[in-house]
This record gives sequence, structure tokens and C-alpha cells, in this order.
Amino acid sequence: MATCVYLLLATVLSYSLVGSSMIERKASVQKRIHEAVEACSHLQGLDYYTCCFKKLGSIDSNGLYVEAVGAELLAAKCDRLTPKQVKEIAKACNSVNEHRVGDTVRAELMIRCVADKVDVNVCEIPVPSL
Repeated sequence: MATCVYLLLATVLSYSLVGSSMIERKASVQKRIHEAVEACSHLQGLDYYTCCFKKLGSIDSNGLYVEAVGAELLAAKCDRLTPKQVKEIAKACNSVNEHRVGDTVRAELMIRCVADKVDVNVCEIPVPSL
């Protein structure tokens, strides 16, 4: 009986720790998003989004989309998506790297990719007039 209680408590504690670390990670990402928004607030349109994506690391120093960062940002902004959906969307958007384009066009392709794959009833993705 004591072993069962111990296992139950250990399970509950591990779920609590996972939940709290997820909450902390989401808060950290949202703080980074806020900082990027502030740093890029002097820009408009695609220049603004390009700046934010670069500050956040979803566009790397070579001008390419970074799937892991894209997934992290999507998960933080769209908490109604399952982890599986987030991974699938982030992976599908790797297609934006198939094009030889500059950072601003890459940012536009990234926005369009995510907007095309996310149901607006599940997550509101701010899509600028492109």
C-alpha cells in the first residue's frame, strides 16, 4: 500500500514539475517575444516581422527558417495546438527554405505558411496585409 501511495505521489509530482517547467518555458518565450517586439517597434510591415524573426532566432544568420525556434514560438502563441500539431506545422514550414530569397521575403513566406496551416478558430496568427 505504501508503495502505491509513493508511486502515486511521485507521478503527481512529476506531472506538476513538467507542467511548471512548461509554464516557465512559455513565460520565457513570451518575454523574448515582447523584447523583440519592443526592439523592432520602429519598423513597419514586413521589415517589422523580419526584425522580430531575426531577434527571436526563427530566421538565422544565414537568412534561413529555424524549425525548432518556429515550433517554440508557435507553441507559446497558440496554446490550443497540441504538441504534435505544433511540430507538424513547424516542420511543414521548412519548405520556406527551398526558396533562394532575402530575409524579408523569407519572413513573408513564414507568415503565409503558418497562417495557411493554423485554424483561426484555434489560434489567431497576426497576418499583416502582404
